Parts: sequence; structure tokens; C-alpha cells
Amino acid sequence: MHCSKAEVFVDFYGNSVSKHKADKLWDINKFVMFLRTKSISWGDIFWKMFARLQEFRCTHCDKKFIGAEINHCNYHPEQASFLF
Repeated sequence: MHCSKAEVFVDFYGNSVSKHKADKLWDINKFVMFLRTKSISWGDIFWKMFARLQEFRCTHCDKKFIGAEINHCNYHPEQASFLF
């Protein structure tokens, strides 16, 4: 999956590649407790975490993205549309 915040480099074949690097200092427990201090309900916290785990594919550019980014596509300025 593409990471828009990752460092970009050029591979042996001339393709631009960005590789995600995890933040080793990030702590899920601290993140959840931070959300609780903002008076976010346990149900909303669950859905925020769930959305980070869901993977979708754009029907226009064929790029993968997570559910948490469904309303702000990095590739397309128009509103998301879904084919059901």
C-alpha cells in the first residue's frame, strides 16, 4: 500500500518507490487513552481503529487505501463514489 508520508526513492528500474516506516515510539495504549481524554466514546474509538484496518481499492487509479482515509483521497479531488 502506498504511504504518502514515506520517503520516496528510485529503484533499480527507475520506478519511484515509497516505503512506509513504522514509528517505533507510537503506543496504541497511549493513543486510546488520548482519545478517551477527548471524551470520545469506546464505540467511536472501536470504529476509528476498525477503519484503520480496512483496505479498499480505488476504482479509478487502482491504488489501495484504508477506510479511515475514505473521505479524503490523496489522488482524486472529487467526492468518493461507490459501486454497489
